[in-house]
Amino acid sequence: MTDDRRRIDIDTPRDRFIGGSDIAAVCGFSPWRSALEVWQEKTGVAPQAAAHKPQLARGKLWEQVVREMLEARLTADGVTWSVVTDNQRYARGVASCEIDFEIHRGGEVENVELKTVHPFSARQWGDDPDDVPVWYQAQLQWGLHVTGRQHGIIAALFGADELRCYPFDRDQQVITLMVERAEAFWDCVLSNTPPPPVTLADCAALWPRDNIAECVEANADALDALEVLRAAKEAAKANGELIEALEIRVKKAIGEAQGIRLGDRVLATWKTHGVDRVNVARLKSEAPELAKQYTDHSEVRTLRVK
Repeated sequence: MTDDRRRIDIDTPRDRFIGGSDIAAVCGFSPWRSALEVWQEKTGVAPQAAAHKPQLARGKLWEQVVREMLEARLTADGVTWSVVTDNQRYARGVASCEIDFEIHRGGEVENVELKTVHPFSARQWGDDPDDVPVWYQAQLQWGLHVTGRQHGIIAALFGADELRCYPFDRDQQVITLMVERAEAFWDCVLSNTPPPPVTLADCAALWPRDNIAECVEANADALDALEVLRAAKEAAKANGELIEALEIRVKKAIGEAQGIRLGDRVLATWKTHGVDRVNVARLKSEAPELAKQYTDHSEVRTLRVK
């Protein structure tokens, strides 16, 4: 990638760049998006990822709170620091980043990423920088790459009152790996060639239906995958049968009671719940036009191993 670091307008279209929110997916680090999904957004096959999801909106609203808490923490720790700017966007070649907060301390400017962590996600974080989820580490290192800086901080607010500060040094080895993968990905964008699928959703997006009325000849990789898949399905079937047998034993022990306990500890419950279901057959028989009105047709491809 070229070394043309520059500041860009915050509203510059994101399909022109690989941003900090893209790089983890491009490198295969993201639990939410794949490289193919990012490629679809950059090439216009799919709309850009929604920037107004509830969790993202919550994060934006709380950024000022996290920032103020970080400022108070730095001051309380006796750190000499000053504000440089906030919410600036930068680019370097096709790489871009939006830095939440930039501070000057120790004779240099540092990038700061402000995060809010939902209680359900707190277990993904630890106390040390190495324990920060890898997709956030990738975002921070990408920001250091784009801005050319050496140090950064991830300031994460857990709940409403626990702030954890994770300092990071520039990791050139990681950055080099990300740049290589980003360049290969951008070649896919420029040539309009989708990157290889890595999820079942990717496969469904690339090949939603069969269009050739014949089978392809199996190669060595497919034969190996089929062999392992057959074994895995057999193991899953055996596990399912074991689970069913064990459930029968537990339910026999419970009988008509609502559950089973050991002293004061409830081990399992088996309670009656009401369930409402639409009787599709009756609906089609007694109100066929209504059933037709509320019936949506869709197509799916089903993999059946012979």
